[in-house]
Amino acid sequence: MVSGARTRSKSAFPDIRVEHMVPADVFMHDEMDLTTFSDFKRFFNAVSICLVTDAEARLLDSKGLRSKMPRGCIYTQNPFDRYDKAGGKVY
Repeated sequence: MVSGARTRSKSAFPDIRVEHMVPADVFMHDEMDLTTFSDFKRFFNAVSICLVTDAEARLLDSKGLRSKMPRGCIYTQNPFDRYDKAGGKVY
């Protein structure tokens, strides 16, 4: 996936987007060798995806969180931090 890009769903739900919970720009520079459970967990958190509505995507954009995590966030502890800080709901 292109850094910072979103994939538009081609399903019956055109107002839903699929995106990485942790933007690719954030985890691409994180050195992981995947030899430990801790590294695997970090990688899994980084590449997990979620569905967001167009309204939620605009909320992320308006908070400057389209392609980055909030300042002070440690994505390995809470990959949902970006959505929490923007005020979006994650189910």
